[in-house]
Amino acid sequence: MAAWSNAFEVKTAAGFAVAVAVAAIIAITSVYALRLVVRTTDVAIFDYSQEVIQAESTNALAESMIASSRGYLLSGQNAFLKKTQAKRTEFLAMLDKLPVLVRTEEGKRLVKQIAAAAREYLSAVDRVLLERQGTSLPSLSLLNSFEAELQPRREQLSIAIAQFVSHKQELLARARIASKQTSARAILLVVIIAGVAISLTIALAILLTRTLTKLYREAQIALRVREDVLAIVSHDLKNPLAAMLLNIKVLTKLIRDNSGVQEFKRPVALLQASVSRMSRLIADLLDASRLEAGQFPIGSNVHVAAAIVKDALATIEPMAAEKSVQIDADLRDTETQVMCDHERIVQVLSNLIGNALKFTPRGGKVVIRTFPMDNVVRFTVSDTGPGIPEDQLRSIFDRYKQARSQDRTKGSGLGLFIVRGILRAHGTDIDVKSTLGKGSTFEFTLPRVMQIQQSTDGKPCS
Repeated sequence: MAAWSNAFEVKTAAGFAVAVAVAAIIAITSVYALRLVVRTTDVAIFDYSQEVIQAESTNALAESMIASSRGYLLSGQNAFLKKTQAKRTEFLAMLDKLPVLVRTEEGKRLVKQIAAAAREYLSAVDRVLLERQGTSLPSLSLLNSFEAELQPRREQLSIAIAQFVSHKQELLARARIASKQTSARAILLVVIIAGVAISLTIALAILLTRTLTKLYREAQIALRVREDVLAIVSHDLKNPLAAMLLNIKVLTKLIRDNSGVQEFKRPVALLQASVSRMSRLIADLLDASRLEAGQFPIGSNVHVAAAIVKDALATIEPMAAEKSVQIDADLRDTETQVMCDHERIVQVLSNLIGNALKFTPRGGKVVIRTFPMDNVVRFTVSDTGPGIPEDQLRSIFDRYKQARSQDRTKGSGLGLFIVRGILRAHGTDIDVKSTLGKGSTFEFTLPRVMQIQQSTDGKPCS
């Protein structure tokens, strides 16, 4: 179930990542394309505007040149002639710029038309000015001739420029319309992108909801099955096993008292060991289930640390004697008190010492120590067994996990899981250090009563 859940989380994250990536790619592409279009449109609008300005400036220069020419014709002053020549130079320069800005065929045609009209216009101006330079007196007839000859050419030039300006204004209007259409397309594209992203999110949400619903249903089924199994274990197996164990003890006593039935002693002992092992397995299963369900009851009372160790050893010493393993208890302070659940800590130590005995060869040693410290008491259980590989140190406290060993002894794989659960329920944890070929040391701490009392009323506990 956990593996499936992890795979589902990975798939869900990947799905959302793909959706976000697709939306991001579409958005980036759209923004890039939009920038290109807008930039092209802005350049076109700017160019068209410049062309209109150039054309209007050309028209203005033509009018200015006519005014200065009239002044020269009437007065004959060189200042007007120089001004006319300067305006003529500017006019020609402006005409040279127009073809550079033009991009359309119609625009090029109109520019050629302007150039032709301008040449005729300039020729008429030059001819009249040349005639004026030959006389020192103002001539109304020359002025009238200038006006009569220049007027149609000026109108022709004005018409050509007006057509060019009209053409450019039309192009400018089209560019502005295109810009508005581009903006509308951009808005539509953003809406489409948002729609795609929302659709993908909704699709993933639907998939996630369906999968979570399926997972929830499977979890409910698994919980019901587990509850049914626990009910069977706790009622249909635990009670008969307790009755069997009680009768075996009675039978063992009878065998011990009656030497005539000594031949039953070994079979009964084996039967007793099997029933005890089954009883411990059932108890471990129940404890593990309670831990996982968060319904593991923990008491909190004052107890002597050394007494807890001795109570745990009392249940283990027969096993140690049978296996020829030496057990030493190094209790530094027999009066130190701790706050804990006595039965559960005895269970912790029994499990740790039992594991140490299980993996310690004959002739080996198991040492239990207590170290009173400032505000805690440290408990350690060390053995001279084969040790635990480093890559397994993190997993040995997981459910149904055991360190690989050449020892053939097998257990339920729940002991260390329960040990860690009990200690965490006490607000502490367990640590392990191991060296291959030399042994392992498990250690944990419990709060000292003296420190707890100091923190509440400021008076040390005696």
